[in-house]
Amino acid sequence: MTKIHSKILSLLALLLVIATVTACKKKDDPNSPAGCSGPAQMTLTGAVNGDYCLKEVTQYKYNDRLEISIVTSNGAESQMLFISIDGQNGQPPLTGSFLCGGDNPGFVQAGFHGANEEFFNATSGSVTVSQISANNFKASFSVSAKGYYDGQVVTLTGTVNY
Repeated sequence: MTKIHSKILSLLALLLVIATVTACKKKDDPNSPAGCSGPAQMTLTGAVNGDYCLKEVTQYKYNDRLEISIVTSNGAESQMLFISIDGQNGQPPLTGSFLCGGDNPGFVQAGFHGANEEFFNATSGSVTVSQISANNFKASFSVSAKGYYDGQVVTLTGTVNY
């Protein structure tokens, strides 16, 4: 084998290694919203900041009112998302956008248990439901929420795909 052939083969091997390395994708963090494989993700911004992937539905009721609770825990720390939507005239809620806060039909709450015990309750904003039935619930939400204990305000956004 000539010196030129050896250099060409070495260069081709190097290019193959570079192509293989750049083609491999980094695995998504399963706890971040972008890589979330759970039924819900939420992001808080404002007085408290964080991204959360919620992995376990602990409650789902769909009758004259929708109620869904989704949690995740890491040792002594846990996070929770609770959404409820009132139906009208004894009927279950349908798809659409539901205002939150006050006497409006929508309600969103984010809860944190452990070292930072707090509940953030929606004071304004909305839940937009794209699918809803006795077996599934798909929605997005964007609300302003106030801390139950400390009164701090956050913006809470996210999605549910159950």
